[in-house]
Amino acid sequence: MMKKLLLALPMLLVIAAGCSPVEETKNTITYVNEATEYANEAATFAEELPAMAQDAVTNPETAEQLESTLKDFQAQIDEFNQVEVPQLMEDLNGQISEQNEKIQAGVEDAITAIEEGSFQPDILQNSELLNSLQDIQGIYENIQKLGNE
Repeated sequence: MMKKLLLALPMLLVIAAGCSPVEETKNTITYVNEATEYANEAATFAEELPAMAQDAVTNPETAEQLESTLKDFQAQIDEFNQVEVPQLMEDLNGQISEQNEKIQAGVEDAITAIEEGSFQPDILQNSELLNSLQDIQGIYENIQKLGNE
């Protein structure tokens, strides 16, 4: 009995080791898909934000819409931060996390200003919010390159 177990053990280890790369590949594909979705959302957000911010100064409805949009994007950041990160993408995800922290700070400042009635478009332009959104695009391009290797 023990002899059979000892003979079977190396085969089980080979099988178990074989599952790990498959799982890692699956996680990488999932991560790349999530990063693609997040990068697209960030690009749309960055594109719409300046005009909406400008109009929010004189239009209370747009200010409410801007606040809602900012809160929605915060939720998207939180959702992306929950995605399982494959080992291959850890460094790039760390870069995204750094940018997300800057975006979160800019969003918080803007929401506070809207709620206090002191919002001005330069709050967004002077924060690192827009730069960080653009940086995410560059990081995403690197994720695509790694995901395609």
